[in-house]
Amino acid sequence: ARAAGSELRMTAGASQIRMPVVEGQTAQRWPGELRLWVENIQTTYDMMTAVEGGLERSLVKDYDRGINGGEFSMKMIDPFDMNVFVLTEAPRGWARKLRDIGCEADSLKANAVAISDVMVKTRTRRNTQLLGGFYKHFFQAAVTIEQYSCAVHFSAGKELHQTLTFQEDESAPSYSNLGSICIYLETPALFHLAFTKCSRAGLVQPERNWVDVQDAREFVIRAVVDPASGEELLPMQHVIRSAYHADCVVPPRTPQNTSGEICCDPKGVMPKVRK
Repeated sequence: ARAAGSELRMTAGASQIRMPVVEGQTAQRWPGELRLWVENIQTTYDMMTAVEGGLERSLVKDYDRGINGGEFSMKMIDPFDMNVFVLTEAPRGWARKLRDIGCEADSLKANAVAISDVMVKTRTRRNTQLLGGFYKHFFQAAVTIEQYSCAVHFSAGKELHQTLTFQEDESAPSYSNLGSICIYLETPALFHLAFTKCSRAGLVQPERNWVDVQDAREFVIRAVVDPASGEELLPMQHVIRSAYHADCVVPPRTPQNTSGEICCDPKGVMPKVRK
């Protein structure tokens, strides 16, 4: 992690979790869990053991079996009791390949190598499915719907398949004081199409014209809605960027590729939460 102006940034390979520091405001909450891949889970365990020696309570909530690799995984909560992180080893031998996809220079030797999944809890099965439909309609994302969950798929490279998962869970918190998420669209055509659809649906905030958006290579939408009715499903701000944005650490693939694939956010399929 490193400080950048008024933000604390934690880099995990091609992704980042950014925590803006805003005095006098309550820390924001991600309504679910964030799963991070690390190169060595034992290194994470040793680091937390050392850190917790100076704390009044443990930040590690639970230990479980390894999810994608390693002997075990760790579930942790931040010092504000707001955000839950699940740490597990990346598949064996993938760490170098994940770093090669693209990352900032200061994270080349970091133990954290990727954000593999960002989970949002939902209260109803109906909303779980409608949320997936939003990303399919506005961003041409690949979506997998199961009985109690829906996964939106992202890919910045062959080894890095990331998901934004909506999981039906009766313990889902109320959607208030949420962070934001940023995604990159692979081609200029997909970026233009997404802006056109979001603008027509009244989601772009503040309102902007295409000339300004094309120059900035990003726009912001206020929430996730049902494409058919316009009903607001998740009041979470999304920053939508072109893969040609200056902050993209993953080199864009050929602009002639029109497969409809979404390039994951090199700054994270991430929450941006106030600290």
